[in-house]
Amino acid sequence: MKATCRTVRLEVRRSAKAGAGGFSLVELLVVVAVIALLASITLPALQLAGERSRRVVCSNNIRQNLNAWSTFAVEHDGKVFIDRWIGGAWMWDWDAGTRDAWMAEGRLLRDTMYCPSCPEQNADGLWNFAGFCVSGYWYMVGRADGTGPGMLYPDEDEYVHHLGAVRNPAGTELVTDATIGWGLNFSSIQGGFAVPHRSAHLDRDRRLPVGGMIGFVDGRAEWRAFQEMKSRASTGPGSTSVKYPEHWW
Repeated sequence: MKATCRTVRLEVRRSAKAGAGGFSLVELLVVVAVIALLASITLPALQLAGERSRRVVCSNNIRQNLNAWSTFAVEHDGKVFIDRWIGGAWMWDWDAGTRDAWMAEGRLLRDTMYCPSCPEQNADGLWNFAGFCVSGYWYMVGRADGTGPGMLYPDEDEYVHHLGAVRNPAGTELVTDATIGWGLNFSSIQGGFAVPHRSAHLDRDRRLPVGGMIGFVDGRAEWRAFQEMKSRASTGPGSTSVKYPEHWW
């Protein structure tokens, strides 16, 4: 009997020692709550840091685009244009031949024509789409025949055709982020492509734009908040029906 009692006491002590290093359910719940709290604090900061880095890349893309237009203008008597009417109507549509010549003269890579905050736009099916190219930025340059790609240029009702003729280089946009919408819809704009388009820099909920990079004729690029942008929906002269989505910058 005494041996049995000793054995029981020994087993109890062993169990107590073994359990001394473990966690109770309450302690585990506290640890999980702390981890969740730290994650909720850290994740937005990481997302913000990622968006800031993408804006830096976007700004660099815009500047390279501006430099390419300057180089193109030198080789074409100051003219900047998208060659001919090729079926595209939005401000990111390009004649493929002009695109290739422009990129070669400006020594650009394909990625510089797409915003890193909207990587899905950089798709093979858009790079070569129905005989032309759908890029990722708005280009305020005219067609060689004197028309614009479906949109009226603000205030002057025309696109930039000749860099030397621009009266206000510091205030005239040439290349901007593509902020696109139908009313309050900025995240699912259906065009000719199978996958809907969206604005590049959206908020955390991926619903509304927060702004975009703007590149000016003088070679400068700066961030513009969405609240400072204007909607440039084209209806055509004398028309009241909207033909294309709203182009914001």
